[in-house]
Amino acid sequence: MTFRDTCAVLSLLIILIPAFGIGASVIVAGEEGSHETPQASENYEIRPLDGLKFRILGEPETVTEVRVAGDGSVNLPYVGTVQLGGRTVEEARRHLFDLYNSEWYVNPQIDLLVIAYAQRRVQVLGKVARQGTVVFPPEEKMTLLGAISAAGGWSHDNLARRNAVTLKRTNEDDETEEHVIDATSIGANDWPLKDGDIINVPERRF
Repeated sequence: MTFRDTCAVLSLLIILIPAFGIGASVIVAGEEGSHETPQASENYEIRPLDGLKFRILGEPETVTEVRVAGDGSVNLPYVGTVQLGGRTVEEARRHLFDLYNSEWYVNPQIDLLVIAYAQRRVQVLGKVARQGTVVFPPEEKMTLLGAISAAGGWSHDNLARRNAVTLKRTNEDDETEEHVIDATSIGANDWPLKDGDIINVPERRF
């Protein structure tokens, strides 16, 4: 390859790298579905819309892949509807052992895997660098400052009113809560977020 050819290839790479999103933010907009994962930890808490793979070792007729319903239930061979939402993987496995061991099998070897994570996401709006949807990393928590950081940080025009960030959240009673937070006085681990939270960074007033 000549020196001129090498220069041409390098120029092409400089153009293509941004186009393919190398180093892109975790922000996505309008993305649906779930995040694929090789295997969740034993302490992972099963959530609605997670994808699960169930089987009893040595019993091929029990192999089943299911999506956890909105109420946390799944439908499995022989035992029918089972509540797994809110249980850790290990707790769910023990629960299934008790169900199958009582009537269907003797000392069944239960295999339960999370094969797809349900997406957890928050909206970050207002005076941030990139408004939009921020998706939680699988099995990790997201905090207020972490979400703002994932949105590119405060807006570059220096007009973010950092001491009056609002957080809207729907509670278990389906009521909307609104919190006004001074983001200049909290730590990186403060204000853990929940799926569906909406963060708004207002503009400073002069």
